[in-house]
Amino acid sequence: MPTYKEVWENLRAVNCSSNIQKKNGLSYLSWTWAWSAIMEEYPEATYRFLDNEIHGDGTVTVHCTISIGELERTMWLPVMSGFKNAAVSNPSARDIGDSKMRCLVKCMAMFGLGHYIYAGEDLPPDSNADPDPAKSKAMKEAIDQAKNVKTETLDEAVEQAMEGAMSEKDAQEYINLTIGFANETRTVAGLKSLHTENKKVLDGIKASHPEIYEDYVAKFKARRSEVQTTEEGK
Repeated sequence: MPTYKEVWENLRAVNCSSNIQKKNGLSYLSWTWAWSAIMEEYPEATYRFLDNEIHGDGTVTVHCTISIGELERTMWLPVMSGFKNAAVSNPSARDIGDSKMRCLVKCMAMFGLGHYIYAGEDLPPDSNADPDPAKSKAMKEAIDQAKNVKTETLDEAVEQAMEGAMSEKDAQEYINLTIGFANETRTVAGLKSLHTENKKVLDGIKASHPEIYEDYVAKFKARRSEVQTTEEGK
């Protein structure tokens, strides 16, 4: 059974730099890439979203807990929207869904994955880092340049899927991730939002890998039926 220290040391060493994206002044990782990185190291990891915290002004804070064996970390994030990343009153289901995914990634940072992003750093800690300022500056410039041409993992998937260029392996992995999130979603509205957010990629998979898409549809419908039955029984 891993310890907190072992998990931290393992995940903090993962270089996320080429997958860092910036939006409205914030740095973030694609949840699909980040969760895939977690699965590579700890395939037994699970996550769950706690009840939303609704404040007096109508704003909402989402909470996420990740479990790796007996280890748990919890993180929270206000539902934000707009250029200034301000908390929004009476957020839409889409706003809440997006914030949950960001919160999931932020919770991963509590275990070590990409934690340096939230400290404003561009590179993971490295005890063997070159102390030469000139070389460090050159490396930073190279990374910044790479970031400018690097497409976010999800956007890459959308483009590849739409062009029919997504491999069978990538399509299956994407479907597995999506169904994994569906199995953690507890409302029909949440499932609908999940499908809508991934529709472009799913449509591409449907066109290029219909058998994989049909498997997705069957599993998604089964999960929706389970959730609907639970909601109706409350």
